[in-house]
Amino acid sequence: MINESMLETAFAVITERTAGSNESERALSFKDLYDEVATRLEMNEDERKARIGHFYTDLSIDGRFVELTDNTWDLRSNHTYDKVHIDVNDVYSDVEEEVEEEDEEEKAFIGEVGTETGGTGDGEEEKPATEDIESLGIKKEDIGL
Repeated sequence: MINESMLETAFAVITERTAGSNESERALSFKDLYDEVATRLEMNEDERKARIGHFYTDLSIDGRFVELTDNTWDLRSNHTYDKVHIDVNDVYSDVEEEVEEEDEEEKAFIGEVGTETGGTGDGEEEKPATEDIESLGIKKEDIGL
């Protein structure tokens, strides 16, 4: 294997592709980019499999690269700020909505669990689930019941 950084090789691959190309021809799918990098670095199949995750992570973190639609990659310098900027407020609002949905689901689940009855199934009288909890030495107040 040639002793060269995978990121430097990826940068060279995209830079070479940039010369005289329009935007749609420059961007490479992650698979195509990784295949080209692995080929140039003369990686065998085991090395390719072992290093793909590390390469993806490094590519994502390196500020020279930008992920476009459909997992295609290009150099950040080839794009305007407006095109590649992600508004963090949009991301946070999406996360907040997901958390609210999870809270509602959790409350519904806790409501169901708190009203279930327990029993052994062998004809023994069933007791409310809260009595089973108390038999374990846990107070209902400690867990919000």
